[in-house]
Amino acid sequence: MRIATVTATRRPWMWPHLVAGLAAQTRRADVSIVIVHAIEPGPLVALAPSLIVEEAPSAWKLGRLLNAGLREAFRLGADVACIWDDDDRYDPGYLASVERAIGEHPDAWLVGKHAHWTEFPDEPDRKPVEYVAPSHADGRAHWLAGPTIAIPRATWERGLRYRDDAPIPDGPLLQDAAALWLASGGKDGEWPPFYSTGSDGFALRRFSATHGHAWVDPR
Repeated sequence: MRIATVTATRRPWMWPHLVAGLAAQTRRADVSIVIVHAIEPGPLVALAPSLIVEEAPSAWKLGRLLNAGLREAFRLGADVACIWDDDDRYDPGYLASVERAIGEHPDAWLVGKHAHWTEFPDEPDRKPVEYVAPSHADGRAHWLAGPTIAIPRATWERGLRYRDDAPIPDGPLLQDAAALWLASGGKDGEWPPFYSTGSDGFALRRFSATHGHAWVDPR
């Protein structure tokens, strides 16, 4: 199985964290694609020459940026492409858990985390907060955390895309995937084949307001 990671970024101060997280994986990505949005990519290329770094126009929203990275990942032969945010925590076994889940559930349309912790690195006295969405005994989940969504090639080839104009495209992607699954013969009332990789190995990290979590148009 060829695994790709796809990152959209405009936070150069997070690039060392991004590169370190990818390098620490026990199951390395076969290709890592970074779409740099409206800033100079040179420092990232110098920091990690093995990354495939592409520039994107400032007018693009996050959905279009991620689609560009996914398109390149599958063009390069990926069997699954994993969204990888530049600022969150992905533990060393993260990609191995994606590979394992897809191997166990070949019918998966999407894979990701149905539960996670949120950490606050700028506030050392603030305790992490846990979020857990409902899940099924067979591993299915009706919600997956956006920065953990992994898209198998078969799902991409069925036509699933992020909405190009969506500044925060995770929710619409899940809605569109469920609708596409139903239109492809899925049974109404059943959970779509979105499978969880478990509740460990990943944490959202929330910083100060100046960090820029919401994908605001930089213009």
